[in-house]
Amino acid sequence: MPGTDLPAAILFDMDDTVVDTYRASRDAWHEAAVRLADERGWDPEQASEAFFAADRWYWQDAERADWGRLNQAGARTRIAGRALDELGWRDDGAAGWAGPFVVQERINRLQPFPGALETLAELRRRGVALALVTNGEAPSQRGKIDKVGLVPYFDAVVVEGEFGIGKPEPAVFRHALAAIGRQAREAWMVGDDLAKDIAGGRAAGLHTVWVDSRREGLPEAPAAQPHRIVHAIAELLPSA
Repeated sequence: MPGTDLPAAILFDMDDTVVDTYRASRDAWHEAAVRLADERGWDPEQASEAFFAADRWYWQDAERADWGRLNQAGARTRIAGRALDELGWRDDGAAGWAGPFVVQERINRLQPFPGALETLAELRRRGVALALVTNGEAPSQRGKIDKVGLVPYFDAVVVEGEFGIGKPEPAVFRHALAAIGRQAREAWMVGDDLAKDIAGGRAAGLHTVWVDSRREGLPEAPAAQPHRIVHAIAELLPSA
């Protein structure tokens, strides 16, 4: 049985909770900018900053994000196209190349946060049932899972593109809990997305832990108030 300071089960988000997707994405966009700049004679740093600014803009809108997470290459093609238009370098061919390239390159560059895998292993050793619950299309999310080797750390893996719906829908949390044989009242939801992980988790009856990996703090009007805030999942261990 888990220790008294740990729940019977934890549902984990993946991106920017267990793995540093933000850094991988930034690095992938930079690599795309360098390759295109070399080919087309552009300033690589200017292109890189424009790409990542457009990326941040794109994912801030819920409707765009809902479409984009299930159409990863298409979303990044649109992002690249916006960036190039903003620079006055409209190039549909470059944007079309950048979309699928960035999706694969960020998988290639993806790494777990320091101590994340060790934390998952220790939670399992202490008897906590673990489920990974991740939004996004199946090929991209499974690519990340395989790259980092996450499957052995979890008793169940729920991918939006496979299950058919994603967080914050209550059915996703119920499905994950059923897969590991636990009830919401004895489980935590741990993730970085206040709207999907925290609001969704609270609505499903779970104790929620928000991972603020970039130490930005809660926004003025958060989508939900987490029960607890950590900067890394290693802080979940009572001895941390």
